Amino acid sequence: MSFLKSLFSGSAHDLSPGQTAEAIQSGATVVDVREPQEFADGAIAGAINVPLAQIQRRGLQALRDAGVQADAPTVVFACRSGARSGSACATLRDVLGERGKNLAGGVMAWRAHGLPLTPGGGGPDTHGLKGDRRASSPPIKNTRAREPAPTSGCRGGLS
Repeated sequence: MSFLKSLFSGSAHDLSPGQTAEAIQSGATVVDVREPQEFADGAIAGAINVPLAQIQRRGLQALRDAGVQADAPTVVFACRSGARSGSACATLRDVLGERGKNLAGGVMAWRAHGLPLTPGGGGPDTHGLKGDRRASSPPIKNTRAREPAPTSGCRGGLS
């Protein structure tokens, strides 16, 4: 029964879209763990793309190689639904501790809450940094009605 409860309840490491937006305002780093094409289709402004497979293979070094500040006060992982980002959060739990957070419901919940996504992950010269993978284009406005966010913690799985 506890397995089912953990599967359907949120984690202490989950942040809602609103909490994630507040964390970003306070300087959190967002790491989008989707594949590059998914990231290019729309991402949270300023997010850095590091696909989950790289994190699973190379751990913290994958973040460092992508330009993520490993000592950032908060690192929020995002994906489409929150499952892959939950897996990344769990993979890096030993090195990030409480600083590693998961966007519950992923960018689907972010968009459902009326928060903007940016098209494209930016080119190799985005922000003047060679190889930068940050989303930097003007935001895409969401016109969909707000929906409750699905929950997903740092339990792993695929989205």
